[in-house]
Amino acid sequence: MVDCKRLNGAEDQQLAAFARKQLGEVLSTGEQDYRVRIYDAGGNAHELCLPTTALELFSDALAIMAKGDAVALGQIGSELTTQEAADLLGMSRPTFIKLLDADALPHTRKGNRRKVSIEDVLAYKKKNADGRLDALGQLSSLDQELGLGY
Repeated sequence: MVDCKRLNGAEDQQLAAFARKQLGEVLSTGEQDYRVRIYDAGGNAHELCLPTTALELFSDALAIMAKGDAVALGQIGSELTTQEAADLLGMSRPTFIKLLDADALPHTRKGNRRKVSIEDVLAYKKKNADGRLDALGQLSSLDQELGLGY
């Protein structure tokens, strides 16, 4: 069993990095849900069944901690404002509005306000990331074919 004495500073960072690596190996199995055993101070085991998304969130938090930064969690509703969605996608609100106007994402109107579902925003984000990775792979293959050495 790992010794979980209270650590400080650099030791916390090292433990977070190690724990994230181990958690990454578990997540790489591709399961939908995971059974996790947690021990309290008295050594009593408590088993939890956690969804993959919860462990991915924990993994992200460990990555931030490993860099020495603090982690803050906040709640996001199922419907986002245009500003919240733009922030989640890392773009300006006017750019996000252009996406809505181009029907790149479904949205609803409530008065003069537009709302988008978080599922649609996350699906758009994943689609964009996948597209960038595909384009990068194609560029890399082209570099190889042309012998450019990149």
